[in-house]
Amino acid sequence: MKIAILSSIKEWNLGYSVVGIVEDQITMLLEHGHEVVLFLPEDFKGSVPFWPCSSTAAPFLSYCSIPKVEMFDYQKQVDLSDQHKKDVEKITTFLTKNLDGFDFVFTHDWMFTGWHLPYSLAVKAAALPELNWWHWVHSTPPRERKDWWDLPSKKHKIIIPNQVYRPVSCGAFITTPEQVRTIPHIKDLRTWYDFSGETKKFIKTYPAIMQSNIVQVYPAACDRLTCKQIDKVIMLFGAFKRRGLSVCLVIANQWATTLQRKEDIEKFRKLAHREGLIEHGEFIYTSDSTNDFGTQEYEKGISRQMLRELMLCANFFVFPTKEESFGLVGPEAALSGNFMVLNKSLSVMSEVFRHSGLSMAFGSWEANLTVGEGWKKYLYDYAGCIMSRMGEDETFCTRSLMRRLYNYDTIHNTYYEPLMQECLKCA
Repeated sequence: MKIAILSSIKEWNLGYSVVGIVEDQITMLLEHGHEVVLFLPEDFKGSVPFWPCSSTAAPFLSYCSIPKVEMFDYQKQVDLSDQHKKDVEKITTFLTKNLDGFDFVFTHDWMFTGWHLPYSLAVKAAALPELNWWHWVHSTPPRERKDWWDLPSKKHKIIIPNQVYRPVSCGAFITTPEQVRTIPHIKDLRTWYDFSGETKKFIKTYPAIMQSNIVQVYPAACDRLTCKQIDKVIMLFGAFKRRGLSVCLVIANQWATTLQRKEDIEKFRKLAHREGLIEHGEFIYTSDSTNDFGTQEYEKGISRQMLRELMLCANFFVFPTKEESFGLVGPEAALSGNFMVLNKSLSVMSEVFRHSGLSMAFGSWEANLTVGEGWKKYLYDYAGCIMSRMGEDETFCTRSLMRRLYNYDTIHNTYYEPLMQECLKCA
């Protein structure tokens, strides 16, 4: 789609919430292959930042050429000054000329605030009957209706970020629920934490990292997979899946550079298959990722920054290792906000973590563990225990929900794209 975004932002200051909303919106649209043109006032100060995009979408173009308007907070249309009446005419001509050929136009607060009244009147007067307009309202519900709050046709929709205020917004604009739609704001880990392009590309290849109920990133050199008890982690994730959760286990493996090391990881790949985990979706070796030339990109390992950023996407870390002097990845996972499950068969765990976190026995070099009923049943039962404890952890639940619900892929695929299709196909 070709989409115009119209805003009266005067400078790109992220301290102003609308700037962040527009920035996230542009990032989302570009990542999903849309062509985006950003229109800003001709008195815009400074420059607009470049959006690093992991897709091959066309870059947006910034037109700082909307006729400027001296801002005034109007309360009634009748109070419009003679100068602003002339501004309405200029803006109307500009919109009619420059928006031809677009599929959608997004405005931000233009149809709502008194400061934007000249823009609102110009939008209604523009001769663009086939164009689809979505008008974002960023303020709290109106307490008193303004006399310019109306929509010229069904091609115009008011967009609010929550369902709760939809009825009052319908009343304010004297329209139907069909023309007042809910699209939540984007708050994506990738933009909030300024992820590198490398990490964004990896997540785009493996979207389950952002979408799954349970996500773990487990760093391990290929020659240490056995002592790290990767098999127990895989079986536990298989148990989570059988209990109805969506899962994604990323093994951040290093030194998969020789035939022996590739054979070492193959047995765990086969185990994941037997546990019902889908390779490259629910079970991922970072060494399997390829570059633009089709060769293995991370056989030696991923960068520290990329590992840290992937761990920020994760919400869970089970650490069944059977031999450690300290276990650096444990504190790293904890600092990333992961729900921790530690190996109580290994005494160093209780020392490093000061007896915090949930512990379960996995066996170790200190204490062999014989599971009479078999590891599959043992881990399935413990998966239920872990799920119960996670369900009681409000921080875990909230953090996991925010990651899955408000990332730009979920918002685009759940809200933007379906509404675009409705506007184009069901008009």
